[in-house]
This record gives sequence, structure tokens and C-alpha cells, in this order.
Amino acid sequence: MWCGSRTGAVRALTARRWASRYDPAIVEAKWSSAVLSASTPPAAHATPSSTGGSAHGGVSGGEGGRASAAVPDHPDVAVTDKPFYSLSMFPYPSGSLHMGHVRVYTISDTLARFHRMQGRRVIHPMGWDAFGLPAENAAIERGIPPADWTQSNITSMRAMFDALGMCFDWDRQVTTCDPSYYRWTQWIFQEMHARGLAYRKEAEVNWDPVDKTVLANEQVDSEGRSWRSGAVVEKRLLNQWFLGITQYAERLHDGLDTLDWPSHVIDMQRAWIGRSEGFEFRLSAENAHSTSTHDIAAFTTRPDTIFGATFVAVSPNHQMLAAVSPAYVADIEALRLKVKTADTAASRANPDCDGAATGFTVQHPFTGQPIPVYASSYVLDGYGTGAVVGVPAHDDRDLRFAQRFGLPITRVVCAPGHDEDAELLEAETAASGVMVNSGAYTGFEVAAATAAICDHAERNGLGTRKINYRVRDWLVSRQRYWGAPIPMIECTQCGDVPTTLPVTLPDTSNIQLMGADGGSPLASVKDWVECTCPQCGGEARRCTDTMDTFVDSSWYYTRYLDAENENELCSVDSAKSLPVDLYIGGIEHAVLHLLYARFVGYFLHDIGITPTSEPFSRLLTQGMVHGRTMLSSVTGQSLRPDQVEASAVRGEVEREIATNEPVQVTWAKMSKSKYNGVDPTAIVAQYGADTARVFTLFKAPPQAVLVWDDDSIQGVHRWLHRVWTLVEAHADAVDQDGRVAESPADHEIARATNLTIMSVTRAFDDTHSFNTAVSDLMKLSNTLKDTATTSPATTHAMRALLVLLSPAAPHFAAELWQRLEGLPAGDPMWFPNRPIHEQQWPKADESKLHASLVDLPIQINGKFRGAVSVPTEALDGPEAELRALVMESELGQKWIPNADRVAKVILPKSKKMIGFLLKKQDS
Repeated sequence: MWCGSRTGAVRALTARRWASRYDPAIVEAKWSSAVLSASTPPAAHATPSSTGGSAHGGVSGGEGGRASAAVPDHPDVAVTDKPFYSLSMFPYPSGSLHMGHVRVYTISDTLARFHRMQGRRVIHPMGWDAFGLPAENAAIERGIPPADWTQSNITSMRAMFDALGMCFDWDRQVTTCDPSYYRWTQWIFQEMHARGLAYRKEAEVNWDPVDKTVLANEQVDSEGRSWRSGAVVEKRLLNQWFLGITQYAERLHDGLDTLDWPSHVIDMQRAWIGRSEGFEFRLSAENAHSTSTHDIAAFTTRPDTIFGATFVAVSPNHQMLAAVSPAYVADIEALRLKVKTADTAASRANPDCDGAATGFTVQHPFTGQPIPVYASSYVLDGYGTGAVVGVPAHDDRDLRFAQRFGLPITRVVCAPGHDEDAELLEAETAASGVMVNSGAYTGFEVAAATAAICDHAERNGLGTRKINYRVRDWLVSRQRYWGAPIPMIECTQCGDVPTTLPVTLPDTSNIQLMGADGGSPLASVKDWVECTCPQCGGEARRCTDTMDTFVDSSWYYTRYLDAENENELCSVDSAKSLPVDLYIGGIEHAVLHLLYARFVGYFLHDIGITPTSEPFSRLLTQGMVHGRTMLSSVTGQSLRPDQVEASAVRGEVEREIATNEPVQVTWAKMSKSKYNGVDPTAIVAQYGADTARVFTLFKAPPQAVLVWDDDSIQGVHRWLHRVWTLVEAHADAVDQDGRVAESPADHEIARATNLTIMSVTRAFDDTHSFNTAVSDLMKLSNTLKDTATTSPATTHAMRALLVLLSPAAPHFAAELWQRLEGLPAGDPMWFPNRPIHEQQWPKADESKLHASLVDLPIQINGKFRGAVSVPTEALDGPEAELRALVMESELGQKWIPNADRVAKVILPKSKKMIGFLLKKQDS
């Protein structure tokens, strides 16, 4: 590093040695070590005015015995016990990063660097979501152990992170497939089991016939297909382990009100939790062919519409259907068969209206009239009691069902402005209006009727007010090898018993990883499966299922804080760094991962591990990266670049080589199957890591889709070249000029600099509008180019530009900052002899935000004649001085050559214009 002052001759010699053009490969190789170590603990900083040698010394950190991250002194940031916890969702180690990774981790790294420079202690860890089907399937294809495949990929991806300048706290690294990690995953499972939250039962489950494993309901897409393999999901009856997330449904629902999350993510979580407030009627079902009766608890969210109930619908597997008469069995079995592969997210999003008569009727709780009971595809077995009251006039689903089966439709609520006798063409779902056809409640407003009907029903033992939740317990059993073994054994005497931890996976050398149909590969390892019960000493068998990998990722944010603790999951002191201040990841995790992580976060708080229930205070969901996709107009299939005739002329229609037909061009999420991916390694080789980083921030707002565009990344690269030239030219000019005199442009430079400081700070700290931040930096560089001076104000502006840019382009900014060493500081906020990563984040000087000149419109005899530039302070001074400035201007001389002609001057209080009324000239 250059240190101390130097003569112009020495700087001139250095300037001649300076590279004339920006070469990313050279710059990034030079600064890689410094960029990657920017989170290591430095010493306490001296004040910027300190002179002489290094002020570094040792600093021991907090956060669970870890050293704090690099933090320059900053008088405007209060030091608190809790560091800023910046976390991006950890990746699955697939072997290579894609541009989606580059985007999310650039955002994360940029913000971590920004907060460090603001004086905050920052936690910014990284790890690996290493268990799961992709690694196991890849290992099967290649004939190697999943552990070897996974570790090789981790090594490769770590190198790519380093090449991109990602400064993570690697001493906090966790890998979910390491026994030191998953022993605590197993510990959480056993703690849940001890509290009745982990249990085993026989259940109809979603079976993926390709990956040969069970899927949670959340892992089946809207078309009834596996979220990984894409296979149509089947239903099977298996004995499985579940986690009781339903016991936390109310808290998870209400906790959403405390989060600073995007509203659409909160809406998605609310919809999945599915809170329904209503009334549960107790009904007695009778069968004309039998003397027996069956009690049904039927739920409705609209008890005010009970007089419009014309049927009751039960789930296809409701227990009362075991007693139906033989005449109805065939239809009910056919219904069950039809819904067997449809009880997924698809059926909940687009409920079918299939059904079957049961022969049962119930007595209407208010009218006493019999109404039929139907088995229906849209009533879910696990939701509430599995029975609902059908009110077709006021529910879209019920209306479709009633129309299909010819059931009565009775309007009982007349919405404001509607005619109660008009034909009902669609369900009236508004929960306001006046009751009609509702016996004693006719004429009531809906709210009053709801309360009165519920009160009457409860007094007379007809039912009770109830809240239901749609979310079902989390099925965590998986019939695959590469996952955390469920840490339970089955004893013939004692039942399910927790076992000693960790339960490690056996070696794969004698295991066929793809298990038998419906069974786990672990079941074939006899000496691993057979064990002794720790309670009675009798013979027992290990559970051969492994856990859903979402269990691994449901608590990793806690382990980061105490990753090397061998005695506990996380110490109480280390956990004080929770909750995560900012969590960054893809919108595709809005339901699955985030809901599970919140559930486990609540549990860990309940058992005293963490200080808060909610693990993530604020959430930033970044959009996907889309690439240019070429489709065959004949087959609709994605085409590889070598299947398309290269166009010699830009804009010319591209054609498929095999058919000579024009290619359809669209933009879609980058993927290998669409041949539209962009290799980050190639981008870094061509443009440099800093260009790639700045481009991903600049191209689109973080929440929006980023459409990859070669022209745009070239534009960002050219801009960095211009900044390089700008800084080098300024440094050379100061060297050669030897003067640092003030310039008439200083005020405008200072104003532009401080406005940029304000806007970039707000973008990084609040709005996360990184694209506008980069745009504002581009504007500042243009201002500096247009007002090139050698004044201290310009040097300060150059330094501010580089510091503001450094979180996004750390290597580039570090090199140019070094180029400015030895120049006058330009402002006392800088540490002139320290690298850029040890600088404090600049604070805007609000006194310099006002323009030095303003344009004042002029009217002559009521007509606009132009505008005159006047000093800002003149608007606050005496009117006579402002009038004189205007009249002495070129425009004033043109229209008011003789001051004696001025009859009146008009100057509003706002001073947004000035008018002159002139006397007529003597003829």
C-alpha cells in the first residue's frame, strides 16, 4: 500500500506506470485477498485526522465468542450489542453457480459491505444445503457416493464465490450433510417427539414414482406433479413420521402481522395456513336403510347463511361412509379413485365439484327439514372435521356442486342494491346486506344476524363457534438414503424410542441407493437397522426413513451463530444475534421453506434456545433471471444455439437449421433444459467480477425479473472504464498542475455529491432499489466528467463515488482508491492512508444540497420572456438587489434597456418568478 505524502515527481512516475486501461483480470487478482478478507476483525480505528502509521490493534468480538466484522469508526452509528445479521438463503451444492446465484449473493454481499462501512458489526455467513435427491440421483448416475459428489461440488462452488468477490464469514460455515450439523437436526426431532410434536401414523401420502419417495403436500405443484421430478404424484398408504405444525397454526398466522415482509409473501403464507373463522354445527345423520345414526360436525364460515343450506358435503374418506348402503358404495369408490391423485395443491387451488350421494340425510338445525349428505371431492380429509355445510346461493363451490346434482338454491342474503327476487346467475358472496328467507332473522343486517344465529345455536346445543386452519401436519419421512436419518428406533416392547445421537448414515459401498418400490435403501443394511432398545435392552430396529431436507434448512440460521459448538445447538449468548435482520432469497420459497423455518423458529424459542419466535425480521425476495430462449416453431421444443442458423445481420430472422423455419424467441427462466443459461465463469472471464456484480444490481429492481441482455452488461462495463479514465485523469491533472485551488464549479460538485450520498444510502439501507443507486452513481460520474477540476471538492467527490461504489464493485473501487492516495483528502471524513474497505460510509452534508444558481422566470407586461440564472441566496435577500441582478443580465438588458421605463415590479412571496410592467415609450 502507498503510505504517507509524496512529491509530484514521485506521483508522476507512478502515473506513468499506471495501466492506461481497466483490466479486470489484473485488478481482481491484485485485490482478491483484501476483498475476501474484508470481514476479518481489524483493530479499532483512529480518527480520520490521525497521521502516521497504522492504528490497527486487536479487537475481540461478541456474537458467541466470534470476532466482530471490520468496522470503521462512524460517529453517526450507535454501537449496539446486536450485530446486523445479513443472511442469504444457502445454496444446494450442484457443482456450479448460475446467474440466479450471482444475483442473490451480490445483493447479500453488497449490503453486508455497506453495513460494515456504516460502522455496524455484521454477521454474513454461508453454508451448504447439502442433503437431498439431486445429489443422490447424480451419485446413482455416476456410480459414486453422494458424499464424494457433494464435497467436490462444494469445493468448486466455493472457488466461484471467491472469484466473484463474495465476502462471507466462512468460519461460520455449516454443511447439512455433516454429522456435526445433522446431529442437531436429529436433536430437534427428538425434542419435538418428547413434546408430542413428532409422531408416527398410517396415512395416505403423496408418492413420487420417479424419485421413489414421499412428498409433503407443499411439494406437489398445481398440476399434481412432483416439484422435483415432474412425475404425476400417486397416493399410497404408508406409516410415516409427521411434525405437528398445526399446533402452531394460530401463532404462525398471527405472527405475520409483526413482519416487515413483502405483502404478497405474507398473503401466500396466510393462504397456505388457511385460517377460517365460523361455526361448527353438530348434526345427526340418518340412513333410510338403517336404524343407526352418525354424528357429523359440519363447519361453515358463513353461519348467517344457514337458512340457505340445502346439503352437507363430506370428504370421500369420511368415517360415516363406512356405513353407507350397498347401493351407494360403487359411486363412492369411484369418487375416491378419481381424487386419489388430485388431493394436492391443484385440488385446493382449483377445487373440483365431483361427488356422490350417500343415502344419508341430516335434520336442518333451524328448520328441521331433512337435507341430503353427499361425498364431495372438494372437502379435504384433513381440514377441520371433513364436513361442510353447503349453501349454494352464497358460495361459488357450493353453487357449482348444487347445479351439477340438481339441488335447491335458496338466497338468504340480499346484497346492497340487489333485488332479492332476481334470478341468481352466480353466488352472492358479499358478507353484507339484509337477511331474506331466514325465518325470524329476516330483515336483520348480516352482522347482527350472524351474532344472533350463533348465540341461539350455542344456547340450544346445536354447535359452537370455531376457528379452522387448512395447513396440515408436516410429513417428514423420506424413503431415500441421502438425508438425516430419523433418530428413532422401534421396539416391540417399548414402541418408538429416541436413540443416541448422532445417528450417522452407513457407508454406501454395499447399498443400492434406489430402494425397493416403497422402501428405503437403508432397510437393506441389516447390521445398521438391527439394534438394541436403550430402555429395555430388547431387540429393536432403527427407523430407515430419512428426513425431508426442508428440516435441515429450517434452523440453519441459528447454527451459523455457534457453528463449532459441540455441546449445544447454539448457546444462549450466541443466539442473542437473532433474529436475522435481513433475509434474502427467491420468491419460490415463500411457502415451503419460510413456513417451515418459522415453525421451527417458534419451537426453538419455546424451548429456550432463541430469544425471539420469528427468525427473520425483514425479507427481500429477488426475482428470477431470464435468458433468451429459442423455440422450434414446428415442435415447440427448446433449441440449442448450434441448432439455429447464425444470423450475419443483426435483427435478421433466425431459422432452425433442421426445418429452415423461423425460430420463436422468448424469455424464460434460465435452465439447462432450455439452453438459455449464461455461465457466470465465462462472464467473469470476459468482463470481470465487478462488472457482473454491478450489472445484476443495475439491470432491474431486485424484486423484478432480470432479463439477461448482452448489450446492457457491455454498457455497464464501458461505464466502469469511463470511471477508471475519469479518476486517472483527475489524479494526473493534480500531479501536473500541483495546485488545488477552488473552482467556480465546486458548489455544484458538492451538491451533486451529497445528493448522491443521500440517494445511495437510502437505496442500500431502506428501499433496496439498487438499480437506482447505480444509476445515481452514473449521473455523479457524468457530473464530474463535465465539470473536471483539480479542486479539493472534486477529489472529495471522486472518493465519495468510489466508496459508494465499493460494496458493489470492491476490487475496482479498491484499485482506484489507491490511485488517489497522496492527493489532498478533500474532506476530513476520509482515512487517507487506509484501503477503501476500511473507510467509513459518507454522510451527506445537507447544507450543500441547495443549488448555487436557480433559473428565475421573467415576465414583461404579462408575457414570459425567458429566465435568468441568479444565486440561490439572492432569493432570500433584499428585493432591490434581486431586481438589479435581473436588469443587469443579458435578458434584462434586452427587454429593459432603460430602467426609467419600469412602472412596477411584481415579485410574489414564493419568488418563483419576477414581473415588470413597463411604461409606454414616447412616440
